[in-house]
Amino acid sequence: MPGGMTHPLRSRTVAAVVVGPLALAGAAVAAAQALPTLTVGAPPTAITAPALPTLALTLTAPSEVQIDAMGAPMDAQLLLLQNDSVVTQDADSGAGVDAQIVTFLAPGTYQVRVGEWRGRAMSARLQAQVLPPMTPAAQIAPGAPPAVINTPAGESPRTASAEATLTIAAAGNYRLDAVSSGDAELMIIQNGAMVVQDSDSGDGTNAQITRQLAPGSYTLRVRDYGNRASAITVTVAPL
Repeated sequence: MPGGMTHPLRSRTVAAVVVGPLALAGAAVAAAQALPTLTVGAPPTAITAPALPTLALTLTAPSEVQIDAMGAPMDAQLLLLQNDSVVTQDADSGAGVDAQIVTFLAPGTYQVRVGEWRGRAMSARLQAQVLPPMTPAAQIAPGAPPAVINTPAGESPRTASAEATLTIAAAGNYRLDAVSSGDAELMIIQNGAMVVQDSDSGDGTNAQITRQLAPGSYTLRVRDYGNRASAITVTVAPL
């Protein structure tokens, strides 16, 4: 399958899903149709149908969510929408030709549409989970000496990332830099939501964020763009 290409996902059936702390609700369906459910920590839910369903997903709190569609040897596709607008989509980020979406989502109702790249009938296993916070590798304070954060090689942006805790005592403008010999990326997270991210606003391929920050605790996530192991130097300076 050509990289990055997705086939229009044709399903119109809507189902309900339950994913641990997520409250998931679906639109009305025919009374005879069983609603597939997904539960955090449970084995994947198997669905077999000529047209796989669209899952209605409602989050009550900001979360980093992972959604998997596993249909090998068929080629599963995932499309995440909100109010008929595409939020994100994926074809092959899972194992083999399986699809996987990992993203931060704000509270609200979304639709997870599942299909096969060539529009063929398929049997898929669907799984959704709220990802737990990562263990911080360092603590950073504005004006403190630079912190070197070692990121691992990984198969995905999250597995190739490392995090540090940032404490802001006084409101103000701050400049955050992530510098490496490769291609550093930097993300600011607070209370389960992504605040902002950057890849190349610094010198060369380094990351830099300038932002007004309120007092509080933040998480800084860094990685190499190619998901390679890297030593990334992070500094935070008041402006």
